[in-house]
Amino acid sequence: MTKRFTYRFEDEGPSTLSYQVGADARMECTVENGVNVIYINRRAAHVLATVFAKLALGSHTHGFHLHLERDLDPEKPEALRISLLD
Repeated sequence: MTKRFTYRFEDEGPSTLSYQVGADARMECTVENGVNVIYINRRAAHVLATVFAKLALGSHTHGFHLHLERDLDPEKPEALRISLLD
């Protein structure tokens, strides 16, 4: 079985990255036995896929970073920080 992820977006520039999150997205990050673990459901996986596509294909530069909260809910504490390297 072959599947394709296609995502079209307007590049918002080097200092902006936006994404949409449905209310059913679930994401939690923990450290277990010294290993970082991300628990996500399919909706959160889709959000992360679009974020990574924008990071990979957009005009963001070294040092750009974003903070993602638990369940991708801005009212909850930070769960994951993604920083772009050269």
